[in-house]
Amino acid sequence: YHYREASDQLALARCAEAAGDHAMKVLAFDRALRLFDEALAASSLAGEPSVSLRRKRADALSHAGRGLDAAEAYLALVQSASAEEALELRRVAAAHLLSVAEVTRGKQVLGDVMKELGMSMPESTASALLRALWLRARLRVRGMSIVLDGKRKPDSLTMARLETCASSAYMFSVLDPILGTYLSCLHVVHALSAGDFEHALRALSTEGGYRCLTGDQEGGLALMERAKGM
Repeated sequence: YHYREASDQLALARCAEAAGDHAMKVLAFDRALRLFDEALAASSLAGEPSVSLRRKRADALSHAGRGLDAAEAYLALVQSASAEEALELRRVAAAHLLSVAEVTRGKQVLGDVMKELGMSMPESTASALLRALWLRARLRVRGMSIVLDGKRKPDSLTMARLETCASSAYMFSVLDPILGTYLSCLHVVHALSAGDFEHALRALSTEGGYRCLTGDQEGGLALMERAKGM
């Protein structure tokens, strides 16, 4: 109040941002959003707009359940981000677009992200089905074993692939189960190849769910048991 009355915009921005950070910690996301908005307005008037503050606002929108607004906020940050950060921002934005059934735009953003990561989005349902069957055949030959190496940590590109496959497989379980099946299989392949325990666990659990969904109860439950045993 005192900073606002004194027209000390920079101090007001810092105070509102700190209060917004506290609101996020206590899960008061709507209040955090209002405070971050106030901080952004004040910092703009002070001539010091903050990229980190805009990211905090986007995160507040996300936690507040405002998926479309959050997606727009994340995409607006892309131009001021590094290449790696921009890729992550677009991945997160795609997930939010899909969460509010903005399927066409969500798939477009996701497809662009996958292309940059050396993967591709199937152009049709038939293509997604054929790719899923091919990956399952590869996994049947390879097996579901994973070699864990505590000294080896997947690089940032591999982790980006894993996170993209994981989030999109989850989102498409309702929106497009056939496409989701392909993405789930892709997640399993990359997770086992990378030797990443957490993603292998998530991938096997998700793939088990997809197999049950498509009628392979025995195979699906077996994968879930394997994941449980890990």
